[in-house]
Amino acid sequence: PNGEMEAMADMEIGRVNCILIYLGKNKSSYLHKIQSAKKTMNNELVPQPSWWKRNWKWVVPAGGCLSLILVLVFFIGYLVYGVSNIFSGSEPYEYAFEKINNDEQIVGLLGAPIEKDGMVKGSINWNNGEKKADMEIPITGPKGTGTLYINASGNGDGWIYHEIKVTIKDNEAFDLLEDK
Repeated sequence: PNGEMEAMADMEIGRVNCILIYLGKNKSSYLHKIQSAKKTMNNELVPQPSWWKRNWKWVVPAGGCLSLILVLVFFIGYLVYGVSNIFSGSEPYEYAFEKINNDEQIVGLLGAPIEKDGMVKGSINWNNGEKKADMEIPITGPKGTGTLYINASGNGDGWIYHEIKVTIKDNEAFDLLEDK
């Protein structure tokens, strides 16, 4: 094997000499490089570093940023889901949906069943036994869409409803309070 490698190196030196003579270049510096390579040539494979050693410099920042973004997205989704459940689990919300699903005029226009169609806007506050709810809820039925408005307050266990109103897309409003 060593004889074959020396023969290959000698052929390479001869080929470089021919090329350098043809080009008219200084051949001594090129010959020196090839001869030093001839002395150090062996047939062993150079071990390649592992994938992690080659790529950790971009994997760590990219993986860290991606993980942070995913955690942030899941956290925001959890907050939105939690707040939506607070609104939809409240007594004013349930009472108003019961009223609109039992109202023949609204069911005639929107169809049955009438359900929430999107995010609830508004607020629910409990402070030292006093509570207030002010909500705007997009609603939908098989025949159309509308908006449900709820305004209520309370002290203790009960609620006093100031407004339960449904507005349908062509600005037709229905007040659902008994004391009209």
